Amino acid sequence: MRPALNFFLSLWVAFAFSSAQAATPINAPPCPAASIPKRQTLLLTSGLNNGCLTITQLRRPEFPKQLRVTVTDLLRNRRWSRAMEGNLFPEPIQGEDWGTDQQLLWLEVTVGWEMWQKVNIGLDIQTGKVLWKAAGTLRLQTKDFFFVQHFVATSPYQDLKTMTFEVIDRKTLARAVRDYLIPDRPGCGDTSDFVREDAAYIESWLDTSFLYARRKDACGVFVARFDWRSDQPLLPIITTP
Repeated sequence: MRPALNFFLSLWVAFAFSSAQAATPINAPPCPAASIPKRQTLLLTSGLNNGCLTITQLRRPEFPKQLRVTVTDLLRNRRWSRAMEGNLFPEPIQGEDWGTDQQLLWLEVTVGWEMWQKVNIGLDIQTGKVLWKAAGTLRLQTKDFFFVQHFVATSPYQDLKTMTFEVIDRKTLARAVRDYLIPDRPGCGDTSDFVREDAAYIESWLDTSFLYARRKDACGVFVARFDWRSDQPLLPIITTP
């Protein structure tokens, strides 16, 4: 029994050792604790191709939040650091609250105190220069474009006929603001007239070709489909479920 026991023990030790090795990343990103300023709370660190991104937040609960974004190189030297007004929730989600590529870093923060709003901010990841600042939320990103929907009011339901998007070219950084107008259907009343129970039907979404807006009027629920690939917003195609 002892030889067999020793054999199984050796297998278990080998498995445990190999599992521990597999759990340890081989190329861990260089995110030094020294890059975190005093009186700051760490929100995230992420490895870059040639360095590390660190985002911290000033610990001042009695005042509007302030973020600090820092990028260091592979030798842990600071490339740039920028203080920014805004708030990111703990454990921000990549792809929803922030994201990077070879050229850009984008953040979606909340600003303000009682009447807060979302702001989407784009930064040059090499220099920290602010490339855009759009009052709204990121709704879609493709390999070529960002689509940020503007919300100028505290509620997106206050204007049900107009959707405003800022389209940002990821390569040239050219920006264009587009208004998409949802027409009233003949004989169906005013699309802007809705009751609280209708809020569940109000929705918009995008795919790689079209912008969709679902609304409800006196005749029922309908969807307006816009082709966002056109430089000039065209009249939508109206469909019903």
